[in-house]
Amino acid sequence: MESHARAPKIVSITATSRCNLRCVMCDHGIRRVEKQDFDSSLIEQIGDFYAKADVVDLTGLGEPLLSDFFWKTLDRCPAQDGLTPVLMFNTNGTLLNDRNIDRILCANVRRMRISIDAADPAIFHDIRGTELVPIIEGAKKLVVRRNATGRRSPLIGIEMTVMQRNIKQVIPMLDLAKDIGVDFFEAWSVNEIPKESSDPWKITYYGGREYRWWHSVRRPAEFKYAEQMLSLLPRDELRKKTQKWMSHAKKIGVPSGFIMLGEGSGTDDYPHECWSNTDPVTWQENSIRCTLPWTELRTDYDGGVTACCWGPKKIGDLRKETMQQIWDGPTMGEMRSDLIAGRVPHVCKGAACQFINKRG
Repeated sequence: MESHARAPKIVSITATSRCNLRCVMCDHGIRRVEKQDFDSSLIEQIGDFYAKADVVDLTGLGEPLLSDFFWKTLDRCPAQDGLTPVLMFNTNGTLLNDRNIDRILCANVRRMRISIDAADPAIFHDIRGTELVPIIEGAKKLVVRRNATGRRSPLIGIEMTVMQRNIKQVIPMLDLAKDIGVDFFEAWSVNEIPKESSDPWKITYYGGREYRWWHSVRRPAEFKYAEQMLSLLPRDELRKKTQKWMSHAKKIGVPSGFIMLGEGSGTDDYPHECWSNTDPVTWQENSIRCTLPWTELRTDYDGGVTACCWGPKKIGDLRKETMQQIWDGPTMGEMRSDLIAGRVPHVCKGAACQFINKRG
Protein backbone atom coordinates (compact mmCIF):
# COMPACT_ATOMS: atom_id res chain seq x y z
CA MET A 1 0.00 0.00 0.00
CA GLU A 2 1.30 3.41 -0.93
CA SER A 3 -1.04 6.21 -1.91
CA HIS A 4 -4.16 4.14 -1.21
CA ALA A 5 -5.54 2.74 2.06
CA ARG A 6 -8.31 0.19 2.57
CA ALA A 7 -10.31 2.08 5.24
CA PRO A 8 -9.70 4.42 8.14
CA LYS A 9 -9.06 2.75 11.48
CA ILE A 10 -10.65 5.69 13.23
CA VAL A 11 -13.60 7.79 12.16
CA SER A 12 -13.80 11.10 14.00
CA ILE A 13 -17.13 12.91 14.23
CA THR A 14 -17.51 16.35 15.75
CA ALA A 15 -20.53 15.62 17.94
CA THR A 16 -21.05 19.32 18.55
CA SER A 17 -19.44 22.71 18.09
CA ARG A 18 -20.95 23.94 21.36
CA CYS A 19 -18.81 24.31 24.46
CA ASN A 20 -19.34 25.66 27.96
CA LEU A 21 -15.72 26.84 28.35
CA ARG A 22 -13.53 29.36 26.54
CA CYS A 23 -10.03 27.92 26.92
CA VAL A 24 -7.32 30.31 25.82
CA MET A 25 -5.67 27.93 23.34
CA CYS A 26 -8.94 26.83 21.74
CA ASP A 27 -11.00 28.12 18.86
CA HIS A 28 -13.79 28.94 21.33
CA GLY A 29 -11.50 31.27 23.25
CA ILE A 30 -10.48 33.21 20.18
CA ARG A 31 -13.45 33.71 17.91
CA ARG A 32 -17.20 33.35 17.74
CA VAL A 33 -18.02 29.74 16.89
CA GLU A 34 -21.27 28.66 15.29
CA LYS A 35 -23.14 26.45 17.78
CA GLN A 36 -24.45 23.30 16.15
CA ASP A 37 -24.69 19.53 16.73
CA PHE A 38 -23.67 16.97 14.14
CA ASP A 39 -26.38 16.35 11.56
CA SER A 40 -27.30 12.72 12.27
CA SER A 41 -28.74 12.31 8.76
CA LEU A 42 -25.15 12.37 7.48
CA ILE A 43 -24.40 9.03 9.19
CA GLU A 44 -25.69 7.36 6.01
CA GLN A 45 -22.96 9.15 4.06
CA ILE A 46 -20.34 7.71 6.43
CA GLY A 47 -21.78 4.29 5.69
CA ASP A 48 -19.81 1.15 6.48
CA PHE A 49 -16.92 3.18 7.87
CA TYR A 50 -19.03 3.87 10.96
CA ALA A 51 -19.44 0.17 11.76
CA LYS A 52 -16.09 -1.13 10.49
CA ALA A 53 -13.76 1.44 12.06
CA ASP A 54 -11.77 0.23 15.05
CA VAL A 55 -12.88 3.34 16.92
CA VAL A 56 -15.44 6.11 16.42
CA ASP A 57 -14.11 9.24 18.10
CA LEU A 58 -16.84 11.69 19.14
CA THR A 59 -14.44 14.51 19.97
CA GLY A 60 -14.21 17.69 17.96
CA LEU A 61 -14.60 21.40 18.26
CA GLY A 62 -16.98 21.34 21.24
CA GLU A 63 -17.76 19.57 24.51
CA PRO A 64 -19.43 16.27 23.46
CA LEU A 65 -21.44 15.87 26.68
CA LEU A 66 -23.49 18.91 25.60
CA SER A 67 -24.64 17.11 22.46
CA ASP A 68 -27.88 15.17 21.95
CA PHE A 69 -26.14 13.33 19.10
CA PHE A 70 -23.40 12.22 21.51
CA TRP A 71 -25.86 10.75 24.03
CA LYS A 72 -27.99 9.11 21.34
CA THR A 73 -24.86 7.48 19.95
CA LEU A 74 -23.89 6.17 23.38
CA ASP A 75 -27.41 4.84 23.95
CA ARG A 76 -27.23 2.97 20.61
CA CYS A 77 -23.93 1.36 21.62
CA PRO A 78 -24.39 -0.46 24.96
CA ALA A 79 -21.38 -1.94 26.73
CA GLN A 80 -20.98 -5.40 25.23
CA ASP A 81 -17.95 -7.39 24.14
CA GLY A 82 -17.60 -7.60 20.39
CA LEU A 83 -20.14 -4.90 19.68
CA THR A 84 -19.21 -2.25 17.11
CA PRO A 85 -18.60 0.55 16.95
CA VAL A 86 -16.48 1.16 20.00
CA LEU A 87 -16.37 4.78 21.08
CA MET A 88 -13.81 7.27 22.29
CA PHE A 89 -14.03 10.92 23.32
CA ASN A 90 -12.44 13.80 25.21
CA THR A 91 -14.30 15.88 27.78
CA ASN A 92 -13.49 18.98 29.80
CA GLY A 93 -14.91 17.18 32.83
CA THR A 94 -17.35 19.88 33.90
CA LEU A 95 -20.39 17.67 33.25
CA LEU A 96 -19.30 14.47 35.01
CA ASN A 97 -22.34 14.30 37.26
CA ASP A 98 -23.97 11.07 38.53
CA ARG A 99 -26.39 10.71 35.63
CA ASN A 100 -23.80 11.32 32.94
CA ILE A 101 -21.32 8.93 34.56
CA ASP A 102 -23.97 6.20 34.57
CA ARG A 103 -24.72 6.71 30.88
CA ILE A 104 -21.03 6.65 29.96
CA LEU A 105 -20.44 3.43 31.90
CA CYS A 106 -23.44 1.78 30.23
CA ALA A 107 -22.08 2.47 26.75
CA ASN A 108 -19.44 0.78 24.62
CA VAL A 109 -16.77 3.41 25.38
CA ARG A 110 -13.24 2.06 25.15
CA ARG A 111 -11.26 5.16 26.01
CA MET A 112 -11.95 8.66 27.33
CA ARG A 113 -9.74 11.57 28.27
CA ILE A 114 -10.44 14.34 30.75
CA SER A 115 -8.70 17.58 29.80
CA ILE A 116 -6.91 19.17 32.76
CA ASP A 117 -4.06 21.60 32.09
CA ALA A 118 -2.78 22.40 35.60
CA ALA A 119 -2.89 21.02 39.12
CA ASP A 120 -2.69 24.58 40.46
CA PRO A 121 -6.28 25.95 40.60
CA ALA A 122 -5.16 29.50 39.73
CA ILE A 123 -3.20 28.44 36.64
CA PHE A 124 -6.03 26.10 35.62
CA HIS A 125 -8.49 28.98 35.90
CA ASP A 126 -6.23 31.24 33.83
CA ILE A 127 -6.29 28.68 31.02
CA ARG A 128 -9.84 27.31 31.19
CA GLY A 129 -11.78 29.97 33.06
CA THR A 130 -13.47 27.55 35.46
CA GLU A 131 -12.88 25.87 38.82
CA LEU A 132 -10.63 22.83 39.12
CA VAL A 133 -11.98 21.12 42.26
CA PRO A 134 -15.38 20.03 40.84
CA ILE A 135 -13.64 18.48 37.83
CA ILE A 136 -11.29 16.49 40.06
CA GLU A 137 -14.23 15.32 42.15
CA GLY A 138 -16.12 14.19 39.05
CA ALA A 139 -13.05 12.38 37.69
CA LYS A 140 -12.53 10.53 40.97
CA LYS A 141 -16.18 9.50 41.08
CA LEU A 142 -15.97 8.22 37.50
CA VAL A 143 -12.90 6.09 38.30
CA VAL A 144 -14.44 4.65 41.47
CA ARG A 145 -17.68 3.73 39.73
CA ARG A 146 -15.90 2.27 36.70
CA ASN A 147 -13.79 0.13 39.01
CA ALA A 148 -16.92 -1.06 40.82
CA THR A 149 -18.22 -2.54 37.55
CA GLY A 150 -15.25 -4.92 37.44
CA ARG A 151 -14.49 -3.86 33.85
CA ARG A 152 -11.35 -2.27 32.47
CA SER A 153 -13.28 -0.13 30.04
CA PRO A 154 -13.49 2.65 29.48
CA LEU A 155 -9.83 3.39 29.96
CA ILE A 156 -9.81 6.77 31.70
CA GLY A 157 -7.00 9.23 31.16
CA ILE A 158 -6.02 12.82 31.77
CA GLU A 159 -4.87 14.89 28.82
CA MET A 160 -2.81 18.05 29.33
CA THR A 161 -1.98 20.72 26.78
CA VAL A 162 1.50 22.01 27.65
CA MET A 163 2.50 25.61 26.96
CA GLN A 164 4.82 28.17 28.51
CA ARG A 165 2.15 29.13 31.06
CA ASN A 166 1.89 25.65 32.59
CA ILE A 167 5.08 23.81 31.66
CA LYS A 168 6.13 23.69 35.34
CA GLN A 169 2.85 21.94 36.11
CA VAL A 170 3.61 18.64 34.36
CA ILE A 171 5.05 16.87 37.41
CA PRO A 172 2.25 18.15 39.70
CA MET A 173 -0.19 16.92 37.05
CA LEU A 174 1.38 13.46 37.12
CA ASP A 175 0.91 13.46 40.90
CA LEU A 176 -2.71 14.52 40.42
CA ALA A 177 -3.27 11.70 37.91
CA LYS A 178 -1.91 9.27 40.48
CA ASP A 179 -4.22 10.68 43.14
CA ILE A 180 -7.31 10.46 40.93
CA GLY A 181 -6.41 6.91 39.92
CA VAL A 182 -6.72 7.25 36.15
CA ASP A 183 -5.31 4.63 33.79
CA PHE A 184 -2.97 6.93 31.90
CA PHE A 185 -1.71 10.47 31.48
CA GLU A 186 -0.94 12.29 28.21
CA ALA A 187 0.85 15.59 27.68
CA TRP A 188 0.73 17.29 24.28
CA SER A 189 2.55 20.45 23.32
CA VAL A 190 0.23 23.29 22.33
CA ASN A 191 -0.26 23.47 18.56
CA GLU A 192 2.45 25.31 16.70
CA ILE A 193 1.09 28.10 14.54
CA PRO A 194 2.79 29.21 11.34
CA LYS A 195 5.31 31.99 11.97
CA GLU A 196 3.38 34.53 9.93
CA SER A 197 0.30 33.95 12.10
CA SER A 198 1.91 35.77 15.03
CA ASP A 199 1.01 38.93 13.14
CA PRO A 200 -2.42 39.89 14.53
CA TRP A 201 -3.66 40.90 11.10
CA LYS A 202 -2.75 37.64 9.42
CA ILE A 203 -5.42 34.97 9.03
CA THR A 204 -4.51 31.32 9.54
CA TYR A 205 -6.53 28.17 9.00
CA TYR A 206 -7.45 25.34 11.34
CA GLY A 207 -10.05 22.60 10.93
CA GLY A 208 -11.06 24.00 7.56
CA ARG A 209 -11.99 27.42 8.98
CA GLU A 210 -10.47 30.87 8.91
CA TYR A 211 -9.69 32.77 12.08
CA ARG A 212 -7.09 34.89 13.86
CA TRP A 213 -5.61 32.93 16.70
CA TRP A 214 -2.87 35.25 17.75
CA HIS A 215 -4.25 36.19 21.16
CA SER A 216 -7.15 35.96 23.57
CA VAL A 217 -8.26 38.54 26.09
CA ARG A 218 -10.94 36.44 27.78
CA ARG A 219 -8.77 36.10 30.91
CA PRO A 220 -7.54 38.65 33.46
CA ALA A 221 -4.10 38.51 31.81
CA GLU A 222 -3.92 38.71 28.03
CA PHE A 223 -2.90 35.42 26.44
CA LYS A 224 -0.65 35.79 23.41
CA TYR A 225 -0.59 32.50 21.59
CA ALA A 226 2.71 33.13 19.81
CA GLU A 227 4.41 33.56 23.21
CA GLN A 228 3.13 30.21 24.52
CA MET A 229 4.56 27.78 21.96
CA LEU A 230 7.17 25.30 23.20
CA SER A 231 9.29 25.85 20.09
CA LEU A 232 10.54 28.97 21.87
CA LEU A 233 12.58 26.61 24.07
CA PRO A 234 15.81 25.02 22.80
CA ARG A 235 14.96 21.53 21.59
CA ASP A 236 17.58 19.94 23.91
CA GLU A 237 16.07 21.72 26.90
CA LEU A 238 12.61 20.41 26.06
CA ARG A 239 13.96 16.89 25.63
CA LYS A 240 15.58 17.07 29.07
CA LYS A 241 12.30 18.19 30.58
CA THR A 242 10.51 15.31 28.87
CA GLN A 243 13.05 12.85 30.25
CA LYS A 244 12.49 14.29 33.73
CA TRP A 245 8.73 13.94 33.38
CA MET A 246 9.14 10.38 32.12
CA SER A 247 11.32 9.44 35.09
CA HIS A 248 8.76 10.83 37.51
CA ALA A 249 5.93 8.99 35.77
CA LYS A 250 7.82 5.71 36.08
CA LYS A 251 8.67 6.43 39.72
CA ILE A 252 5.06 6.94 40.79
CA GLY A 253 3.62 4.30 38.45
CA VAL A 254 1.48 6.42 36.14
CA PRO A 255 1.41 5.10 32.54
CA SER A 256 2.23 8.20 30.51
CA GLY A 257 2.79 9.49 27.01
CA PHE A 258 4.49 12.74 26.04
CA ILE A 259 4.10 14.22 22.57
CA MET A 260 6.25 17.32 22.37
CA LEU A 261 6.70 19.13 19.05
CA GLY A 262 6.06 15.96 17.07
CA GLU A 263 8.38 13.75 19.13
CA GLY A 264 6.57 11.06 21.07
CA SER A 265 7.74 9.00 24.02
CA GLY A 266 6.00 6.97 26.66
CA THR A 267 6.41 4.60 29.57
CA ASP A 268 6.38 0.90 28.78
CA ASP A 269 2.90 0.52 30.26
CA TYR A 270 1.40 3.52 28.45
CA PRO A 271 -1.68 2.30 26.52
CA HIS A 272 -1.12 3.43 22.94
CA GLU A 273 -4.08 4.26 20.75
CA CYS A 274 -6.52 1.43 20.48
CA TRP A 275 -6.89 0.98 16.74
CA SER A 276 -4.82 -1.63 14.92
CA ASN A 277 -1.72 -0.82 12.91
CA THR A 278 -2.33 0.46 9.43
CA ASP A 279 -0.91 -1.22 6.35
CA PRO A 280 2.80 -0.48 6.00
CA VAL A 281 3.91 2.59 4.12
CA THR A 282 7.21 2.50 2.23
CA TRP A 283 8.74 5.77 3.35
CA GLN A 284 11.53 7.52 1.54
CA GLU A 285 14.45 9.26 3.23
CA ASN A 286 12.84 12.68 2.87
CA SER A 287 9.25 11.58 3.57
CA ILE A 288 6.97 13.54 5.87
CA ARG A 289 6.07 10.60 8.08
CA CYS A 290 2.55 11.51 9.06
CA THR A 291 0.43 8.34 9.04
CA LEU A 292 -2.95 9.99 9.67
CA PRO A 293 -4.09 9.94 5.99
CA TRP A 294 -3.78 6.14 6.19
CA THR A 295 -5.57 5.78 9.54
CA GLU A 296 -8.13 8.51 10.13
CA LEU A 297 -10.84 10.59 8.54
CA ARG A 298 -12.64 13.38 10.37
CA THR A 299 -15.93 15.11 9.75
CA ASP A 300 -17.08 18.42 11.14
CA TYR A 301 -20.56 18.98 12.57
CA ASP A 302 -21.70 20.36 9.19
CA GLY A 303 -20.39 17.48 7.08
CA GLY A 304 -17.11 19.06 6.03
CA VAL A 305 -14.33 16.43 5.95
CA THR A 306 -10.68 16.95 6.83
CA ALA A 307 -7.82 14.47 6.97
CA CYS A 308 -7.04 15.24 10.61
CA CYS A 309 -7.75 17.69 13.42
CA TRP A 310 -5.07 20.07 12.09
CA GLY A 311 -6.39 19.93 8.53
CA PRO A 312 -6.40 23.52 7.27
CA LYS A 313 -8.56 22.86 4.23
CA LYS A 314 -11.58 20.66 3.72
CA ILE A 315 -11.02 17.70 1.43
CA GLY A 316 -14.67 16.80 0.98
CA ASP A 317 -18.28 17.38 1.98
CA LEU A 318 -20.62 14.62 3.17
CA ARG A 319 -23.57 16.57 1.81
CA LYS A 320 -22.20 15.98 -1.69
CA GLU A 321 -20.34 12.65 -1.54
CA THR A 322 -19.86 9.63 0.70
CA MET A 323 -16.94 9.13 3.04
CA GLN A 324 -15.85 6.17 0.89
CA GLN A 325 -15.68 8.44 -2.17
CA ILE A 326 -13.65 11.01 -0.23
CA TRP A 327 -11.31 8.34 1.18
CA ASP A 328 -10.65 6.86 -2.26
CA GLY A 329 -10.71 10.21 -4.05
CA PRO A 330 -7.93 12.10 -5.82
CA THR A 331 -7.37 14.64 -3.02
CA MET A 332 -6.54 11.96 -0.43
CA GLY A 333 -4.46 10.07 -2.96
CA GLU A 334 -2.43 13.15 -3.81
CA MET A 335 -1.99 13.92 -0.12
CA ARG A 336 -0.58 10.45 0.61
CA SER A 337 1.73 10.57 -2.41
CA ASP A 338 3.05 14.00 -1.46
CA LEU A 339 3.82 12.92 2.12
CA ILE A 340 5.74 9.89 0.88
CA ALA A 341 7.67 12.08 -1.57
CA GLY A 342 8.51 14.62 1.13
CA ARG A 343 6.32 17.38 -0.27
CA VAL A 344 3.92 19.41 1.86
CA PRO A 345 0.46 18.60 0.42
CA HIS A 346 -1.45 21.65 -0.76
CA VAL A 347 -4.30 20.80 1.64
CA CYS A 348 -1.80 20.93 4.55
CA LYS A 349 -0.20 24.28 3.79
CA GLY A 350 -0.80 26.72 6.63
CA ALA A 351 -1.67 23.93 9.08
CA ALA A 352 -0.84 24.23 12.79
CA CYS A 353 0.75 20.80 12.48
CA GLN A 354 4.04 19.72 14.00
CA PHE A 355 4.96 17.56 11.00
CA ILE A 356 4.39 20.41 8.57
CA ASN A 357 6.00 23.10 10.71
CA LYS A 358 9.20 21.03 10.86
CA ARG A 359 9.52 21.65 7.12
CA GLY A 360 9.25 25.42 7.60
